[in-house]
Amino acid sequence: MGSFEGHLLPGTFFLLFGIWWTVVIFDRYFRSLVNSALTKRSQVFKCRTSYTKYESYIKIISTIIGIVLEYWTALDKNYRFTHTGIIELMIHNGYPLPKGCDYLSLSLAIFAEGLLFYFHLHGRTSLDIHVHTLLIISIILSLISVLIEWIYRYHFLSAFCRTVCTLLQGFWFYTVGFILYPPFSQSPVGESHGKQMLITALFCWEIAAIIVLMSFIGSVFYCKNRKILQTNEYSVNYRLCESNVDFKCLVNDTNDKDFNENESHKLSSNGIKSSINHKYSTIVTSDDEI
Repeated sequence: MGSFEGHLLPGTFFLLFGIWWTVVIFDRYFRSLVNSALTKRSQVFKCRTSYTKYESYIKIISTIIGIVLEYWTALDKNYRFTHTGIIELMIHNGYPLPKGCDYLSLSLAIFAEGLLFYFHLHGRTSLDIHVHTLLIISIILSLISVLIEWIYRYHFLSAFCRTVCTLLQGFWFYTVGFILYPPFSQSPVGESHGKQMLITALFCWEIAAIIVLMSFIGSVFYCKNRKILQTNEYSVNYRLCESNVDFKCLVNDTNDKDFNENESHKLSSNGIKSSINHKYSTIVTSDDEI
């Protein structure tokens, strides 16, 4: 990975998957809202590490290409993502694997990536250490987001956070390549404190740019389904682990217990009201007959 191309390859890998996941999660999210609006029933949004088997094939092939081009230096970093792709492919083909093994495999792959990059810093220059430390931070954020999505598998924001972190890794791989191995210059960026602070600011700007990019893609899907959503009521049913959490129009969040108590209270109230109305109508009828 000690070249511009060596950083370009994994950066492209993470960018392509990040953009794909952005399109998929917004498509599934607004499809859930539209189905809820048309059927008048709450829909479920479910997160997955791989949404199609072709995605798993691409993950396996691209990581193998990375291993071949980088050989031993990239073997430890890439073969775990190949293993993740194989597990996802087995799940798509219906193999009876334990529930959550896809998230476990992806978590271990990201953890191994971060661990190897951490010990990759020995004997490096201060600039090299600085940019790779920021890369390790993005890897840690990716690991945390995957673990959160593993727990909150039925929440849109879980998938959103994982996609943000994946895109951040991709963009920062490109940035590291341009900083350490600039293709249009013979020497890397200077190692002054001011330039390192500027690099840190660039890292934060990329996070903001990623959120803007994803928001733009989300707004495209919203405009596509705006008429249906504006003329119909809708709700998405999010599940925490195995329990249901109902988010009515993404605003009122109640757990199962509160939701059931509210529903039973409404039913009992309606029963009392109907009983009173029935008694009142009986009294009125009796008075009329008298």
